[in-house]
Amino acid sequence: MSFLAEISAEALDFSKDGKWVAYTQYPEGSLWRARSDGSERVQLTSGPLYAFRPRWSPDGTNLVFFGPAPGHPWKLYLVSKGGGTPKQLISDDANEGDPTWSPDGTRLAFGRLPWMPGSGETPALFILDLDSMHTSTVPGSENLFSPRWSPSGRYLAAVSADSSKLMLYDFQSRNWRQLAQGSFGNPEWFSDDTFLSVVDVQSMSIVRIRVSNGATEPLANLQNERAALTAVGIWTGLAPDGSLLTLRDLSTQELYSVELSPH
Repeated sequence: MSFLAEISAEALDFSKDGKWVAYTQYPEGSLWRARSDGSERVQLTSGPLYAFRPRWSPDGTNLVFFGPAPGHPWKLYLVSKGGGTPKQLISDDANEGDPTWSPDGTRLAFGRLPWMPGSGETPALFILDLDSMHTSTVPGSENLFSPRWSPSGRYLAAVSADSSKLMLYDFQSRNWRQLAQGSFGNPEWFSDDTFLSVVDVQSMSIVRIRVSNGATEPLANLQNERAALTAVGIWTGLAPDGSLLTLRDLSTQELYSVELSPH
């Protein structure tokens, strides 16, 4: 079933109340927000900054995203739901990406992007306190990326740098444990701390993983859906009712014979 018909978009994220949706126009890279039915569309950013993976703040007033500006590292940006100039959150020269909000909206967890050209950073996860603007490292998070804060705030899910492991950090015990092993990307929490969805890159499918015991269940075959490959991989997401979302590639390719005229 199509969603936001006739709009080429990726990285949809819904506000906590489900009334608003933010998305990146594909392939232009501008950030938009609209009612969940597609009405009241407002463009929030424009080129040359490409707005990857927008995330609503828990109170629905702001959006955080990451992206590259020409000649600059990939950075985190904050923009109001009403529009305005995006604010760069961290002013150093390191790459940053894949931000996720704490449920109370006071902090952001994010990772580094060591695979980007010119980046020499070791992968790790960090937490930015939005009141003090102080950044701290998540203990034991070396060689992890794509953090996802759980709905209750107890857990932080992440993927190993080689995409082979799905890991879970417990803020109560301050320990990491491995949930599953495979070839993973783009973890997303369902409505509570019970399940995560991930892309299994090897089988090109979306699977659901139970947090209590790591049991996996296939949900969708992306090969059948012609999932589009973007600059940060295959995007998948979740609608407020738990439905799976992805960006389909509906382009066509044709072969032509070319008759060359003699000189």
